[in-house]
Amino acid sequence: MAVFIKPHFMKEESKRILYKCMSLMISIVLFMGVAFGTVGCEDLEKALENLNDEIISSDSGTDDYSEIINNSKVEVKTLQEELAGDTYGLLYPKQREAFVGRQYYKIASEEDLIRAISDGLGKGIRGIVLQYDTHDYTYWENLLEKNKNRSEFGGYLNAGFVTDYSVKGELGVYPSFNEAWQAISYYRYKEPEISENTMKLLEAAHKLAEDAIKVSPDDEKGMLSYINEQICRMTKYSNPIPSGLNVPQRDATGVFFNGDAVCAGYATAFALVLNILGIENCTLNNDEKPDDANAHIWNYVKVNGSWYHIDATWNDNDYDDITNMHEYFMLTDDELAKKDTSTAHKWFQLIN
Repeated sequence: MAVFIKPHFMKEESKRILYKCMSLMISIVLFMGVAFGTVGCEDLEKALENLNDEIISSDSGTDDYSEIINNSKVEVKTLQEELAGDTYGLLYPKQREAFVGRQYYKIASEEDLIRAISDGLGKGIRGIVLQYDTHDYTYWENLLEKNKNRSEFGGYLNAGFVTDYSVKGELGVYPSFNEAWQAISYYRYKEPEISENTMKLLEAAHKLAEDAIKVSPDDEKGMLSYINEQICRMTKYSNPIPSGLNVPQRDATGVFFNGDAVCAGYATAFALVLNILGIENCTLNNDEKPDDANAHIWNYVKVNGSWYHIDATWNDNDYDDITNMHEYFMLTDDELAKKDTSTAHKWFQLIN
């Protein structure tokens, strides 16, 4: 009786060649056995079927992503190539535009206010100016206070909002952007300022996006699975939980540089990579203030026209066990509600 060990950590092409050689060797041995009467035809058929199943399993990509699979058919632009060009987004290229430090929005309703701030945050605009003709300043300021931790705003950014009383009929919103948002702005727009540390963060996130495409070039879900696993593997949940909002653990820098983060860090790192891929996404936060011990943030991703929840924080485990890294991966709204009945994933319905 022979025992064959499946070579998990070999390159895919090497595994296929090995299996073909194994198939030929087994076929010769078994056919000789049949000829001399020591092996029956049924035994031969069963052995070949088992080996064929192993080859199919190897070719289907069911192994864990221990190594990057290089696919020569996939052309992925480097970060330097993208920054030198007129488009951004590895999967879905979009036109790069000139960076705008301040933008004005006309608002007449609470929904207008939410849409305007959400658009400004997405563009990394430092000065979001809301212009209104109805009600007074106090009315709009109260609406802003009421909505500060909406999911459209990322939740953890609310400490950065500062209002400006200087101009009648205007409400100024000045976000305090963390390094992940600065990296996204630099990636999307021409000529924004960027620090050396933020550039290193963008390079690290871009590398992860490149690797995800190489691992699963024709399957977005496979890319997202790889990103989820890598973020879980490189990060440990902060213990103790840091105080304050402006700390690395609440930004992507905690994940990529320190391997130490809370939920805001996990979610921000994931969002940065998704933006580099060009996949539509946002972060969601439960109905708590970001400095509250019960506050939680995760990712919302649009794939094939539908939205799904991914919570890398809750997918993480102390043993880096890949089999337990997908409990909160690609869940619909209903699936998330059934899986978690607590308030941790309670969130405002987004305004589309």
